[in-house]
Amino acid sequence: MRNHTLLLVEMLQFRFGLKEGENQFEFEVKIQGVKDMIRLLVSLDMILNKYAAIRSVKLLYSSVNIGDNRKILLNKEVAKVLTAPNLYLPGKVVTEGYVWGHHNIDVLLKDTYRSSEQYGKAYLAKVIQTKDLELLATHSHKERENEPMVEESYYFYNGKFYRTLEGDWYYKYLTEGYQSGGIEGILPHISFENAAIDENGTVYRYVKANDPDNIRLIPNGTEENGSTLTEYLAEKGLSENLVLPHFIDLKVSYGESKWNIHSERVVGQQIPVYEVGQWIEHEGKYGKVIEQQGPLLSILWEDQYRHRYNDLVPFHEVSRAGNVHKQYAKPCLVKIRTKTTRYTYGWLLSETPNYKHVQPINLEEARIQQKIIDDVLGWRRRTEEADLLIAKIEEQWEAKSVNFFIYPNDEIEKVKTKTEAAAVKHLLLDNKDFPGKSLVNNIFEMKKLRNKEFFIVHFLMLLQKEKNIMSSLDRLTIYLKDEYFSEAGLDKWFQRELEISNKQQEIA
Repeated sequence: MRNHTLLLVEMLQFRFGLKEGENQFEFEVKIQGVKDMIRLLVSLDMILNKYAAIRSVKLLYSSVNIGDNRKILLNKEVAKVLTAPNLYLPGKVVTEGYVWGHHNIDVLLKDTYRSSEQYGKAYLAKVIQTKDLELLATHSHKERENEPMVEESYYFYNGKFYRTLEGDWYYKYLTEGYQSGGIEGILPHISFENAAIDENGTVYRYVKANDPDNIRLIPNGTEENGSTLTEYLAEKGLSENLVLPHFIDLKVSYGESKWNIHSERVVGQQIPVYEVGQWIEHEGKYGKVIEQQGPLLSILWEDQYRHRYNDLVPFHEVSRAGNVHKQYAKPCLVKIRTKTTRYTYGWLLSETPNYKHVQPINLEEARIQQKIIDDVLGWRRRTEEADLLIAKIEEQWEAKSVNFFIYPNDEIEKVKTKTEAAAVKHLLLDNKDFPGKSLVNNIFEMKKLRNKEFFIVHFLMLLQKEKNIMSSLDRLTIYLKDEYFSEAGLDKWFQRELEISNKQQEIA
């Protein structure tokens, strides 16, 4: 439609009232045999908020059913409106480069399915000059023995690196398009973003260089999982005299892959040395270096008891951190509430920004409880979340040499009141009784509570405030009769009861 030229957004604003910053507008048409106007919604794919392709036209309202014959009439009326010449650019050359696209004005009815390829799309290709390009490297490769070698070139300009497209399947169509129609003959065959064209009709794909002094193209020509030449050689345990241009023949299990490096940007800088025990940060997670293998770091992460040797991170993906591991000379009493509804008390020994190292008061019982959770969840390996949880619990169970468990910050709460600290000391540290303890214990055993000691502590706290064991027991028994009761719910019940008691004491 309109020879792949794009709509002018300012004309759509004038003609259809398209609002600034929006990519949709409505309009109405009338077709023969239908009394009322038919309302439609046009969706646009925009470039630079100045040029647009019609992505889709959707039926919003019609007083009658639109069958096959009426749809033909409707498409004709829509085309009359949306193909008006004054709405379009006169050509494809604009200040920013070349713009073009394809439109879809076939009206989309409510029950019509359309794949993503069937929607209209707008494209922009930057114009670059070969004199501005800095040659980074050439890459000759083939995937199979009986195929010819393909050579692609990589360049750097203005913070981005550019790749020629000889290895892409559509390269021949770009060549044929240029031969038949010059640069404008190429455009219909470009169906990707981040395109650039030079004065000779060579087409490039470009991406922003993450680090212009360390462009990681090896081995596959992409910065995703790529390395500089220095990093690649260090990882392979190789040592070469890096004089430019430098040729390297990669050992691959298929075909051939040869690089000719022309720029220090691809050679890269020297790899920094990380000391064992150095704390680092990676995507909001902290860990300490256990070992460095060339450009790769083996990390003990803050949520791990032992590191995994095959879990390696490139040094350039991490940043150095100070000593983020805070050790407590005098451990403080904390309350543990895990996502597996395990409630208990323990001593906070140390912490990192996201996790805490806590020694449960009854460490061996905690290990047994975790093993029980492991056994139960072992039957539920149906979701990724369950698998991750099981892996974490198995790791905890295997960490028998340490005297703590690792918990996320949101599962640990410091014991803030003297009442709770006193109850924990009385019951769990000094192993003392209180009047009515055996009765409460029997009630909790009948309910088969996993966190019995935790709730006995809370009952003692309630009793210390109310001084009336029968009143407290009556309310507790009534709550436990609820057939939908849970330990998480019981925890909240105690919190509410204690809060009410506190308020009553304040009033008194």
